[in-house]
Amino acid sequence: MVVIVLCLLETIYLVLSKRNAGQRRSTQQLVQKERAEKDRIVNLLTTASAASAEHPGNALTLNGIISSGGEPVALINNEIVKAGDYIDGKRVLSVSDKKVEIFSEGEVVVLTTKR
Repeated sequence: MVVIVLCLLETIYLVLSKRNAGQRRSTQQLVQKERAEKDRIVNLLTTASAASAEHPGNALTLNGIISSGGEPVALINNEIVKAGDYIDGKRVLSVSDKKVEIFSEGEVVVLTTKR
């Protein structure tokens, strides 16, 4: 499961990187940005693995949010989602830098990051 999430995160990162390819940057800046993004993804996956063990059942756990200049995506219960997606039968209304709004059982539930 973690391998699948890592592959999906890497794909998202590559897509977002290609959008910014038109900007001129030095090779060193690009390498530094890639390393920082990979470190962030590894940290996110480590946190996601630990959180999934802590919250079994039907609860939604926001493991992290990734935003690299494009549409932000959230990692909830080790699944990558964006606004408009469904997770466990609940609709993701919005994803921002610090929170995710989900429509569940007739009400809006807000998941926030711990940081």
